[in-house]
Amino acid sequence: MLAATTVTSCGGADEKTFVLITLKKGNLTDLMAVKSVTFDLMLDTVTQPQFEILTPNGLPAEMTTASLEIVKGAGLLEVKAVARMAGGGAISMGTSYVNPVVRDKTNNVTVEFGITEPRPNTADGSVDLAMFVSSVSGTHDFGTVVLNKMSMPTRITIRNTGSAKSGPITTSALSGSNPAAFAIVGNDCRSKDMGLAISESCTVTVQANPAGTAGQAIADLRVVAASGATVNVPLQVTGAATSMVTGAPDDHDFGNTTNAGGMSAPRTFTFTNAGGATSAPTVTLTGTDAGSFMITGVNTCAGNPIAAAGTCTVDVLFKPTTPGRQIQAQLTLAAGTTVTAVSMGGTVP
Repeated sequence: MLAATTVTSCGGADEKTFVLITLKKGNLTDLMAVKSVTFDLMLDTVTQPQFEILTPNGLPAEMTTASLEIVKGAGLLEVKAVARMAGGGAISMGTSYVNPVVRDKTNNVTVEFGITEPRPNTADGSVDLAMFVSSVSGTHDFGTVVLNKMSMPTRITIRNTGSAKSGPITTSALSGSNPAAFAIVGNDCRSKDMGLAISESCTVTVQANPAGTAGQAIADLRVVAASGATVNVPLQVTGAATSMVTGAPDDHDFGNTTNAGGMSAPRTFTFTNAGGATSAPTVTLTGTDAGSFMITGVNTCAGNPIAAAGTCTVDVLFKPTTPGRQIQAQLTLAAGTTVTAVSMGGTVP
């Protein structure tokens, strides 16, 4: 529960009103799971800056979080609060309004906040809450991808780990600094018109497609339900401006494996140097899921200079460890400032 209190100063037509926002325990039972609270403010029709209060040790039973100075009589102040959980979900704590003109005898106006979706359902005021978490822990790194080339897709699972249905999913979108460097190519979350039931999941499939300037590009995959359940999945990719070889092998999808912990047959990738002689390249697997692939057997590329028109080969196999995933990583060759990469993918049923 939140309370907003206004304290009005004396003065002329431009006198100021100070709005104090206080967090209270209210209906939120698991206070230690709250890592921050974000406030969205609107004064009349003008959007105010958003601010976030970090609560690294959980949310105390009550604390004053902000003192905002606004012009008395400028309009109705709308305050929205969202509690962000350590598990990656978010809970809407409701919307409340403060009228800077109206005040009681002590010059205070108190407005109560509470969790509006869903309503309390027990005598002690506890509530059932939807909470979204993703199958990605931290940032999903697509690795090194040559500019203007699509990576293999990765499928990100969104699961409702809360104790209530989420309500319709209203947003599945890319945002942040470089959303154009990624693309949503599959999305069954938006088809969940009735939302996610308890323990139910949906998936969003994303590819990286860096373009323009080489270097790191970042964005967020944001999934939001009508109940306020929210999850943000950070994404990143490193765009490589030049290719050491124009005869790079095609990207390869290893397809399904029978189970997590199994291995596919090796795939041989042949690289052709279509330019001048190169220095000895390094060979690496890049991306968050690089550990699901293994360089094995033949590797004539690493540490061996490649003559003009010469070739080298690298054997890679798919060895996933997590079931229910569509996985991608990059096989990257780098020689000096020149880089090439091949995208690889695979799925565990």
